[in-house]
Amino acid sequence: MPQTRSNGGAGGKEQPKPPSKRKAADSETDQNGSSKSRRKSDGGSSSEQPPSGQSGADKKLKGDDIETHETGNNENDADAPSEVPWHVTEKGFIYWLYRPKVVAADKAETASAESLDEVQSTFMVLVPRASESDTAPASSAEKKENEEGDKREPPNPTTYRLISLGKKRMPSPEAAIASGSEPGGIGGRHSEAIWATVADIGADLNNLAQGMGEERYTTKTRGDRVKPAARPAGRGHYALSIKTTDPASSREVRLTYDISHPSSNEFGAVQKELGLHPSSSILVQMRNPTLAPTGPDALAAGLPEDKRAKLTKGELEENFGGDVKSKGNRYARPEQPSLLDRQGVELLLIKREKQEKEGLQGLGDEQNRALADLAERDQERLSDEAVLKELKLSGQDVKVEPLSGEWA
Repeated sequence: MPQTRSNGGAGGKEQPKPPSKRKAADSETDQNGSSKSRRKSDGGSSSEQPPSGQSGADKKLKGDDIETHETGNNENDADAPSEVPWHVTEKGFIYWLYRPKVVAADKAETASAESLDEVQSTFMVLVPRASESDTAPASSAEKKENEEGDKREPPNPTTYRLISLGKKRMPSPEAAIASGSEPGGIGGRHSEAIWATVADIGADLNNLAQGMGEERYTTKTRGDRVKPAARPAGRGHYALSIKTTDPASSREVRLTYDISHPSSNEFGAVQKELGLHPSSSILVQMRNPTLAPTGPDALAAGLPEDKRAKLTKGELEENFGGDVKSKGNRYARPEQPSLLDRQGVELLLIKREKQEKEGLQGLGDEQNRALADLAERDQERLSDEAVLKELKLSGQDVKVEPLSGEWA
C-alpha cells in the first residue's frame, strides 16, 4: 500500500485509546473458572521450522479488518470512533530472551539472574511467516499448503530479526513504577517509550542460536570471563498492523502479540519485570537515521553514525520527508515491514498505561480472535522443548525455568 509521510513524531503524547473488546490480559482462568496451561512433556507437537499449513485462525490473520467497541466507555477518550480500520502487513512468531550478566569463569556453572538488575541484555525476536516485505516471507512449506496463495508472500526469506531492547525490557509504565523508577519517554507516568535496535537479521536460525549461546573470553585485568547463554522468557504469535485512518497524521503502526509460553497463569516475576503481558499492543515508530545523537545520553539515544541503518535518498523522502537537515521528520511510522529488514534500524516502542484493558487492540475483531486462538492452540500442544527446537536451541544446556515464570 502507498507509504505516507509521518506527521506524528515521538515528541507528542500518544493519544488515549478507546476501550477494547480484547480479553483481559491478566486473566488466569477461562469462563468456567478452570486454569489453562500447556503440556510440559516433550510429547508436544513441534517442528524445527514454523509449522506448515494454516489453521482457520491463521488464515484470518491477514488483510483488512475492523476493530469495534462501544463509545463513551473510556473516560480518557469519550469521543473515540466506534470503528477503527486495521491492515495487517506481517504475521509470525515472537520470542523474548534475556542473558544474565558476565561472571568469572569459575562461577559459570552457577551463573543466573534473579532479577532484571542481574540481566545483561534482553532481546525480542521476530520470525515472520507471511509479510508484505519482499525480504521476510512465509516459509516455502507453508506456501505449498496455502491453497488461497497469499500473493503477499515473496520468495526469499529473512528468517529472523533480533531486536535489542533498551532498559532490558518492553515498554511498560507499570513495570517501571513497580521497580521504583519513573516511566521514560513521553506521557509522564501514563505512557512509556523505550529505544530498541535491530541488532541482527538472518536467514538461518542456527546463527541466532549460536549467538545466544555461552561465550568465554579472557581479559588482562579480570582473567577468564563467561557470558552466560540466553534464556527464553516468552514465545507467542505477533502481527504488525497499520491503523488506516484519515488524516494520515492519525495513522499508527502497531506490534500486537499473544503469548503462548508461558500460559497466563504461569506468568511470574520474569515476565512482570520484562514488561510482558499475555497479550498486548505496542506503538512502533522508526527513528530517522540522519538524526544525530544529542544530549548527555547521546549513546543511549542513538547509535553511532556508522552503525545506523542506511536508507536511500528515496526511502528517506518517502518515509521521513527527507533527511533531518532538509527538515525531514525525526520519526516515522514503518508502514513497510521491509524497513525493519536491515541492521541498525532504531525504533521507539511506546506503550500506554492500562493498554491491555483500555487501549486499541491493534487488530480488527476477527484478527484479534485469530491471534488469540493461535496462541491458545500452541499453548496446549507445544512443550518447552518444542519451543527450544523452534529456536534451534534444542540439545543445548538452556535454562527453561523462565518459560514458567521463574528466574534462572
